[in-house]
Amino acid sequence: MRFIGIFILVLILAGCAGKGRISDDEAAKLPEFMLEELPGGLSDILKKAKSEANEGELDRADETLDSGKDKYANYPQIELNQALLDIQREEHEDALEHIEKALVARPNYPPALNLKGYVSRLEGDFDTAKAAYQQSISVEPKYTKPYLNLGILADLYLQDYELALDSFERYLERVDEDEKVSGWIVELKRRMP
Repeated sequence: MRFIGIFILVLILAGCAGKGRISDDEAAKLPEFMLEELPGGLSDILKKAKSEANEGELDRADETLDSGKDKYANYPQIELNQALLDIQREEHEDALEHIEKALVARPNYPPALNLKGYVSRLEGDFDTAKAAYQQSISVEPKYTKPYLNLGILADLYLQDYELALDSFERYLERVDEDEKVSGWIVELKRRMP
């Protein structure tokens, strides 16, 4: 569950960075969607929902997010955060519905595709998970999460060790350092024929 809380924070803050607040060098390393400026009202709703979710008030956070749906229908962040709340409640089918609505608001939105992969994996739909991760990578190669998630899926669920190794290595190329994943690569190489 700690992962989900961090993921909520990442999604809520995604797009709030704003091009004026970071250097051009830093911006060049970030996925495009993380540079999106969100309207102030939407940012306020997301921050309030984050606070409520962190207090364990998932239903209240859901209501807060609902309050912005009409006004910010062209932004996928509300639906994605509602999907994350559904995941915390282990309501995966509802989460997938919110993800699909996010993808209607913004087709090929990398965080929505990545989350679709994650929920599909939880539901045992490994083919959909793989396709969603690969599509997210294709749309935004700078976004690191789908590489990691594809590697985990390939290693633990598909036993496709070559895909797992490739995904983990591509992930490490894009992050400063991740000792855990480096260790997974060592272990994976030992298991490979």
